[in-house]
Amino acid sequence: MSRFILKAQSVVSAYQVIAKTLPSKNAVLMVLAVGELETQCGDAWGHSGNWGAIQRRPMTAPEKEIAKEGGKPSPRDPFEILKGDSSPITGKYQFWFWQFPPGVTYPPCGLAGDDAGAWKLMTTLFSERPGKPSVRTMIDQATEATLAAVMYARGYYEGFHDPRTPTGKQQNIDAYALGMTRAIAPFRVALQRWEPGISVQPELDEVMPIQEVQDILNLWGTTPRIVEDGVLGPVTKAAIIVFQQAEGLTVDGLLGPQTWRALRTFAARTTIVPT
Repeated sequence: MSRFILKAQSVVSAYQVIAKTLPSKNAVLMVLAVGELETQCGDAWGHSGNWGAIQRRPMTAPEKEIAKEGGKPSPRDPFEILKGDSSPITGKYQFWFWQFPPGVTYPPCGLAGDDAGAWKLMTTLFSERPGKPSVRTMIDQATEATLAAVMYARGYYEGFHDPRTPTGKQQNIDAYALGMTRAIAPFRVALQRWEPGISVQPELDEVMPIQEVQDILNLWGTTPRIVEDGVLGPVTKAAIIVFQQAEGLTVDGLLGPQTWRALRTFAARTTIVPT
């Protein structure tokens, strides 16, 4: 499965945890645009899983002293990483950012890796702030320009131009919107046939709803049974791994060509999928 589809599925899985429903395709694309622009949807910083360059906490005074002497402060837990950032007003500084290692579940959401990173990005974007516009209420119809303006008003990013003038503020918004447009362009092409709840496998030129995958796995006998909700979440991924192990396939939890063919073959034998 392509990187573009995997990242889109992570957004769907995380959104399902937040809203208990499937997101619109536009919402997925806008989240991907922010994630890709900021941190390559979690692939930056050594595949840290941080979508959107989300900050966690400032350095403590003792940590600053360690860094000043050329040392490297230790993180408090697996979910933070020390990286540099910058402000158009105060310049460069170091800060602890979130990270979500693959296979390490983050308890508040029950997700790991990219799924947890997408969840953290969306909970940050969707958080309500008194007197500030809401991202959640507009993201289904948002464009890169309108989302960039709302995010700037909420203080999500500062930009590189001096924000103390109207011109500088608009330059920051325009630059961020352009960055989002460039970042999402390859996703728009790769996801033309994809929809939330649908998994596209270009190598087989097929479309298989995730709910159909779940139906096949349940008939195959996966334990526990999967809730057929159309979301490629952690329970479904775990069932895919068990299926791959039993069928002698590469065990990666992904719906790659071999796994697709094996699912289709089993479905055809049991006549549960129309031909």
